[in-house]
Amino acid sequence: MARKILVVGDFHDLREMLGTGWNPILVESGRKALAKLEQETPGIILLDMRLPNINGFELAAIIKKHRVYRSIPYLRRPRS
Repeated sequence: MARKILVVGDFHDLREMLGTGWNPILVESGRKALAKLEQETPGIILLDMRLPNINGFELAAIIKKHRVYRSIPYLRRPRS
């Protein structure tokens, strides 16, 4: 069974980076990520730090404080 990963941001190289065994849930903003988290619980979050509306740092702070989301590990990826 594929593990769910919430991918927040613009990751063009996603398929090659993840390989098989992952079911990516793709959103392009922090607000959309929060909305998606209310619908689904991923096993991990891949987080771009430069996002529109709510940036990655703000989103990470919200995730850390939330009673349910704080247990979901996340990886931060700065844009180069």
